Amino acid sequence: MAADTSAAKFSQGLPRDNNFDFLRLLAALTVVVHHVVFYVDVQFLWVTRENNWWFSGGVPLFFILSGMLIYASAEKASDTGRRWREFYFNRFLRIAPALYICLAGTLLILAAAGFLAAASPREVLALVGSYLFFVPVYNPDFVGAFGGGIVNSSLWTIPVEVSFYVVVPLLVKMRAKTNWRSMIAIVLVVGIGSLLLYAAVGGNGAASRLWLLFGLSFAPYLFYFALGMIIGHTWRSIPWRGDVALIAVVLYFAITINGLGISSQADLLVNAAAAIPLAYSATWLGLKGPRVLRRFTSRVGDLSFSSYLWHQVFINVVLLTGFARLLSGEALVAMVLAATVAVALLSWWFAEKPALRLKRYSLRS
Repeated sequence: MAADTSAAKFSQGLPRDNNFDFLRLLAALTVVVHHVVFYVDVQFLWVTRENNWWFSGGVPLFFILSGMLIYASAEKASDTGRRWREFYFNRFLRIAPALYICLAGTLLILAAAGFLAAASPREVLALVGSYLFFVPVYNPDFVGAFGGGIVNSSLWTIPVEVSFYVVVPLLVKMRAKTNWRSMIAIVLVVGIGSLLLYAAVGGNGAASRLWLLFGLSFAPYLFYFALGMIIGHTWRSIPWRGDVALIAVVLYFAITINGLGISSQADLLVNAAAAIPLAYSATWLGLKGPRVLRRFTSRVGDLSFSSYLWHQVFINVVLLTGFARLLSGEALVAMVLAATVAVALLSWWFAEKPALRLKRYSLRS
């Protein structure tokens, strides 16, 4: 079958003037609120652990935006004749500096709290190696009393993202050999099938280690990435209207409020269904939202990734120090948000931004 020429310039089709950096930051901050309420078990405004779905869309939104922007970056690399090692080098520059700084900070906190003194060299080496190789899900025994008992429970999404990076060039090559519609149809079939399979088997808390590893790959979340790819490819032909975006927001909350909490397996399917209106409303904000949002992130920087990395560390510090007994839920959320954003600012300006200058190509250029 002939190559798909209609998609050849997709990588240059995304508008440069957009609010996607703000969207990623918004997604990260909703995850912060969601996790403070859940792990510390406090009330934030009207939100409690039992009705915490109000801030549950952060991770799905991350995956949707990744599908849109990472696939666009890969197509730009292909369309401009660049080698795939440049694409992977760009991805390394985006993830490694912030993740490695988070590792260093986490080790310092663990050392200051006396946890490293009880650790064996093998445990410390395994912990460091898991971060260095982008699978930071290893949880050694010596952190059992560190806050919630997990070093950083949010970092399961890192191997999910990285595994998606690995397959994206294959999807671009598939599009070149067939066409866009055939490629995205296959992605949707595989994505929906993997999601249903994981909900039926892997979503069970008693699942085998094989299914746990499956859950750390892109496969159960490929549907979210596919949504982003579809919107990124067809955004010019989609009518972006504020009233429709508002209806989509209402529909998103109607699905999550009435559907989440039945079981962990059902939650996987409910979140996937809710991702469809979420994708529309979020993209409307990214494309049509007020310019003040993009001016804000252009001045302060892209703080989303570091905010996501650091917030669980500060939640563990809150649990370890007993601040939860002294402050209200609103004060705790504000404190964790402030600490997270402050460290994210330092990480962006002194590590991430200088590293990103080493990129040889970018969607922003």
